[in-house]
Amino acid sequence: MWKHFRSSGQAEIDLVLEKDNEVWAVEIKRSTAPQLTRGFYSACETIGATRKFVVYPGKEQVPMKDGVIALNVLDFIKMVQ
Repeated sequence: MWKHFRSSGQAEIDLVLEKDNEVWAVEIKRSTAPQLTRGFYSACETIGATRKFVVYPGKEQVPMKDGVIALNVLDFIKMVQ
């Protein structure tokens, strides 16, 4: 199942996937140097995200703060399949 999440305090996640008893939080960015807001991390905590991703136009998979992985859309699609 997929959905969007926004808290009453306006913290949001672009895409939430529920897959195999996991909750994936996915943020989508246009920048090749993506930045995440405090709201993203807060929303991840609220929904109990077990995996966190940033889909961006770069070519590399890049580890970010707090276990977030930045990756391109094709790699992300492969993970979802």
